Amino acid sequence: MLSRPTRRATPTAKEILALLDAALEAGMKSDIDQLALAVTTADKLLRGDAGQFCMADNHQLVAAMTSRIDQLDAIVDAYELTLEKSASLQTETSEHALQEIIRAKDAIWELRNDRIRTARLVDALAGQGASSSARSGYFSIQQAFSGLDRLEVRGRDSAGIHVLVSNHGLKPTDKNVKALLANRSEDALFMSGSVRMTENAWSFVYKAAAEIGELGDNTRVMRNAVMADDLLDATLQVFTCSFQIMA
Repeated sequence: MLSRPTRRATPTAKEILALLDAALEAGMKSDIDQLALAVTTADKLLRGDAGQFCMADNHQLVAAMTSRIDQLDAIVDAYELTLEKSASLQTETSEHALQEIIRAKDAIWELRNDRIRTARLVDALAGQGASSSARSGYFSIQQAFSGLDRLEVRGRDSAGIHVLVSNHGLKPTDKNVKALLANRSEDALFMSGSVRMTENAWSFVYKAAAEIGELGDNTRVMRNAVMADDLLDATLQVFTCSFQIMA
């Protein structure tokens, strides 16, 4: 997973809430086309780094979005029930309405379970007041964790990620950095927590392995290790750094 700086402008909270309010207004008028358009537009704006920057540490926005999403869920469900009970609609009309219902439901689900959930998890990884660069890095790490969570149903005994951070500007000879590096760059087996260094890039590895456990345990162990790693955090905070994540 190779991250690059976003070229999109960060949407504002006012812009997102205006779209969700427009969707609610359209729902009150039984205009499923406009409702679907508004929620899919909001979902697109909140994708990627730009969307994460919008929601970063913005608990008031997330709460306001969640309240509106709950209302939209109820409106779309009621509209779908009405459509199913109605025998007077033309076939072409009902098929179009059903397509818009599916489009609206998909966007509402993504807003709740992808955009908002990811923002909360990135907040937890990055911590309060993290730089834009750090949030981008932790967002990429969260995407890797999310992918591993989905794959874990095929075999949950072990997992790992490798984070490569370049152009961070840290020097291994600096006193504070040296303390954080202690024994981590000397592990020949490249065990979890190990660090490898070149002139321009440092590699961090996080691993989890257990024969007995539950789904989600692997990423939970690695997430805790990432959150506790002050050295990784220091490399990601630099605005000009770049990073790659492999899972």
